[in-house]
Amino acid sequence: MNPDFSNFAPDECSSIQVDIVIDEAWIDDMLDEHLSELRINEQFTLINIRISLGEGTLNFQADLKEKEGTSMNVTSTPVWDPESQKLRIENLDIQTDSKNILLKSAGWLAQTFLTGKIDSKVEEQANNMIAKQIEKLKSKPLEIPLAKAGTAKVTVSNIVVHQVVVKEKSVQVRATIDAYWNIHLIPSTT
Repeated sequence: MNPDFSNFAPDECSSIQVDIVIDEAWIDDMLDEHLSELRINEQFTLINIRISLGEGTLNFQADLKEKEGTSMNVTSTPVWDPESQKLRIENLDIQTDSKNILLKSAGWLAQTFLTGKIDSKVEEQANNMIAKQIEKLKSKPLEIPLAKAGTAKVTVSNIVVHQVVVKEKSVQVRATIDAYWNIHLIPSTT
């Protein structure tokens, strides 16, 4: 692409409103890459974290690193706050599964004492991953091939998320993206 293609400065940009669909498998890949474990408190760390999405619900399963054979299933309602540009976790429900009799009988203990810790840790990690993805999009231009026409180079300067809707197996995000577009059209060879 010719960097001198436009007479406009890159800080002069246009806004576009977009709907982005994020597949559940993409979220699991991102977890594998960025979050191998989640420390809840001094005693407990979650590992092998997996996400599943239902209509309006976020469910994740994880194993307790310190208690082999013990896993947690956490169901919650994720709510996007457009004012703060942060995700909140509400209606948290924790279920434990263990072969350990003491831990089985202490399921209420996990519900009572870990609920406040887990929801804040999940919110914190989710918001950190969202912020990292937005910064990654802003850090270098995206190059998009245009079928039989050339390429578009997009430099993102700002992203404002207006709405996040959790659906079955995916998340739909409605956002406004401020970006500078540099489009290079080439003649078709066919």
